[in-house]
Amino acid sequence: MIKRAVYSLIDFSSLVIKMIVIISILALAAKGITASINESKSNLNSPHYALITLSGEIAAGRSFSSEKVNPLLIEALDSEVVKGIVIKVNSPGGSPVQAGRIYDQIVRGRESHPEKKIIVVVDDICASGCYYIASAASEIYADKASIIGSIGVISSSFGFKGILDKVGIEHRTITAGEHKAFLDPYSELNPNEVEHWKKLLGKTHKQFIEAVTTGRGDQLKVGKESGIFDGLMWNGVDSMEMGMIDGLGDENTAALESLGELKLLEYRPEESFIESIRKATKEGVTSSAAEYVESYIDDTSKERFAMMMIAKKLNLK
Repeated sequence: MIKRAVYSLIDFSSLVIKMIVIISILALAAKGITASINESKSNLNSPHYALITLSGEIAAGRSFSSEKVNPLLIEALDSEVVKGIVIKVNSPGGSPVQAGRIYDQIVRGRESHPEKKIIVVVDDICASGCYYIASAASEIYADKASIIGSIGVISSSFGFKGILDKVGIEHRTITAGEHKAFLDPYSELNPNEVEHWKKLLGKTHKQFIEAVTTGRGDQLKVGKESGIFDGLMWNGVDSMEMGMIDGLGDENTAALESLGELKLLEYRPEESFIESIRKATKEGVTSSAAEYVESYIDDTSKERFAMMMIAKKLNLK
């Protein structure tokens, strides 16, 4: 009985300490978020360049989507104190629909606010739909080792019919509409459907090429014969020689070279409280709390082990 009471006391004290740690983390995160918001608000009234950072797959519902990006562009374009916009990208591409909508917003922004340059700065990669978007900008900068290009359209899948035949499984599909089971991975490929799909991809590819040639204009130094529209990719140095980008540098050097000496202020999409805490934790706002958690785990583990050994030594029942 006494032994169980000792263990219960240990468990209760551990729970209390865990709650204290969690509250500390939330408090530190909230403090860091508030400080960041206050700092941003204080800078909003002075002239600056807007920095919009975009990474990952371009897709609806993601942070790199038109629903998240376009409001930031509009906010920066309509602000009298924003003197230019820097879009920092790091993406292998994604949805042509989302890319097209962001491309169109950049074009509209340049037309309605010709006094504001919109430049794109590439981090590791700007491929496919990402380059679709970048080509609408006033200028594009990248690192000498950045990967640029992949102007093409792809659709890929697997075919499982051979495997099903080998194991003796019959796939059954009932449709209303001759092509409702279009490109069904469990059936043989239909040549007519493949041809139809190739035409669709070809039209999307044509839209991509037109967007790039229109956006880059005379800045593009090579034509179709170079393979630029065949889905290939190049590093930053080769891309600059081809006219796919305008210079080498990061967001700070590019802004200084293209826009002038003003502070970069980051514009971010609205986030939920949980998302803000997660980002704050990732960025190190709660590093002190994390250190406390680590020390707590070490200390309580030792304490719990010591208490268990004492209870065992006394042979408490």
